[in-house]
Amino acid sequence: MSGSGSAVVKAENQARSAERLAEWSLPVRFAFRFGFSYFILCIYPSILGWRGSQQDQNNVVRKMWDHVVPWVGANLLHLSGPFTAAPFKESGDQLCDYILWLCIFVTAVVAAIVWSVLDRNRKQYETLYEWLRVLGRLVLALVMIDYGMGKIFRAQFPELSLAKLVDTYGQSSPTGLLWAFMQYSRPYSFFGGLGEVAGGILLVVPGLTTLGALITLAMVSNVSMLNFFYDVPRKILCIHLLMMCLFLLWPDLRRLFGFFVLHRSEQLPASGGLFQDKTFDRAALFFQLAIGAAMVLYCAHTSYVDSARRALRMEAPQRGIWEVDQFNYDGLPRSPVLTDTARWRRLVLDRPDELTIQFMDDTQQQFWVQWNGQETHGSLWDKADHSKKGEVTIESIQPDQMVVAAQIAGHGVEAKLRRMDLSDPTKFLLINRGFHWIN
Repeated sequence: MSGSGSAVVKAENQARSAERLAEWSLPVRFAFRFGFSYFILCIYPSILGWRGSQQDQNNVVRKMWDHVVPWVGANLLHLSGPFTAAPFKESGDQLCDYILWLCIFVTAVVAAIVWSVLDRNRKQYETLYEWLRVLGRLVLALVMIDYGMGKIFRAQFPELSLAKLVDTYGQSSPTGLLWAFMQYSRPYSFFGGLGEVAGGILLVVPGLTTLGALITLAMVSNVSMLNFFYDVPRKILCIHLLMMCLFLLWPDLRRLFGFFVLHRSEQLPASGGLFQDKTFDRAALFFQLAIGAAMVLYCAHTSYVDSARRALRMEAPQRGIWEVDQFNYDGLPRSPVLTDTARWRRLVLDRPDELTIQFMDDTQQQFWVQWNGQETHGSLWDKADHSKKGEVTIESIQPDQMVVAAQIAGHGVEAKLRRMDLSDPTKFLLINRGFHWIN
């Protein structure tokens, strides 16, 4: 059996070598030129649909697109702006991203045409194709390891905020509902992270590309369904991750179909080398493994640091959900009427840099806050509108009672508050029910 298997593998490798020397048809050559150009344009300086770092924004190519996209949007598509990425937004599906996608597609078509004219005598691109697969594997691995480590270390889905516990389903956005679902179940998000990291690590190893791409395709397909149907602004990114998975699986689709559907005995051929010299091939393998190890260490470190930052909470005396018992607005008392959109219902103190006010109609207004050393006086900025500023002072605090005075948008507020019991299952069943084998 072992001899037969070796013969099959040898025959497969010989067939692969013959394929490397075979002439490609004109449509295949044009498709490769377009695909190569499109892929390079999509990943540099940052992956399309994935917000890059500040260094990416200062890149000369990024600056070029920042001039081209608004011009195309206004003059060719006749759209109304904005045509630049909104600040403080992590969305990868803004109008400018879709226009950029169109620009990249058209540019790739033009590049393929020019390339076809200038390089019309070349019959195949097997070597460049192998290098493109290496680049595709590493880029896809980076994204999966980055997102996976974010889930493992709880940087992407930290602990549920106290403000979310008193928010209503009706006030939640679809994305907010999904985030609460993922934040609540630490084991579930951890499991998802393990799957993403496992797929990413396998992609780094050339001989395990097919297995890594299959696992990654399953993970990305699940994430794509969540992003599309919970309206998470990562749709463009997910589409391209799925395309990368299918590109890596393309050479083996026939064999996978034969094995899983037709129940035939199949063997995957050995991965093609990048060089004729085996020494250079081994060096390339070690180089890829070193890049993979660096990805894992870097993403683990950044996720750990980010998770530690997201886990910061205020000290126990101030932290909590505070119910408003008495409320004065501009010196006049306000009764707790559900239609009163100015009277506070609750004050939520959780993270040291955030403050949330819930009004009588259950809507919430979130502020950035900068406290003094004792966290008794702070300056406020409305998260949605930074021009709305204010001051807040904790005048007195006891274990379960607090008096607060504030000046917000020109109005004075005085409130006497009572701490809500987070361990009360009649009010907070979500965080008190726990796990049960028997229900």
